[in-house]
Amino acid sequence: MSKAKKFFETVTKSFLPQKYKSLISGSNRGALSYILVLVLTYCFLNSVFYTPQITSFYKNFDENLEGIKNIYVSLNVETNSSLKILEKPLIVIDSSANTTSDEYLLITGDAYYKKGLFTYKNTSLKNIDLLKTLKDSKTKITLFLVLLIPTLFFFYYVLKLLSLAALVLVCFFLVFLVTNFFEHKTKPRTLLLASIYSLTPYLVLSLLLRFETKITSYFAILIYFSWYVVVVYLLKGEKITKSKGLRTHKPLSGGKTVYFKKKPSSGGDTVSERDMEKINKLLKK
Repeated sequence: MSKAKKFFETVTKSFLPQKYKSLISGSNRGALSYILVLVLTYCFLNSVFYTPQITSFYKNFDENLEGIKNIYVSLNVETNSSLKILEKPLIVIDSSANTTSDEYLLITGDAYYKKGLFTYKNTSLKNIDLLKTLKDSKTKITLFLVLLIPTLFFFYYVLKLLSLAALVLVCFFLVFLVTNFFEHKTKPRTLLLASIYSLTPYLVLSLLLRFETKITSYFAILIYFSWYVVVVYLLKGEKITKSKGLRTHKPLSGGKTVYFKKKPSSGGDTVSERDMEKINKLLKK
């Protein structure tokens, strides 16, 4: 089964409470991998909704500024010593500088000097026409926002993971305390994995219904917790064991692959004589 098919199959099972036993019988690593991919997918799809806003920003940039007649800004820069902002290109802030020295951009106390093809362009920091500067920098501002997207997406992904981890742990401890209080003891691993897989309906609903206000966000959390409680109730008394993997033996010839179950042994993984006989018979065919 391909990873993509397995992922979507897990998503489907997460909407069916009766399937949680089979989900939880899987490995811890599988659950962790699944939730990381699920949150990444959620963040990506959620970000797509904001893409038209960047396009709209560029198209309506001039129109949005038409309501402003003038914006003039005066700046006064004071430094104790020369401050190098960038090495390449060389950008320096020095309020006491009187001449340029091969800087790409030099900002002094009352002006800034930008290196041109042959000479420096001198622009005063007094009464800067900010409106004209914004209009002239429309493409640069938009490009800056586009280039900033990967960084913003990374921080968005990390913050989302942290917020979901906090939600999972809080709900896990609440349910753990309640189940132990009423003597309906369920293994902590079962409760924790159930809380992780219960995030699937929560994230899908959040994506589709766009829970953006505080009230709707609290409502979404209530839905998540209710779903989690239902799942835990259905798992009550169930004996869940982790599924054991299969070892694979690939013969050098014949093109056949033989699978047999692992058998625990104090001396490591060993194969019984009976299993070896079966394997040898298959290899001889």
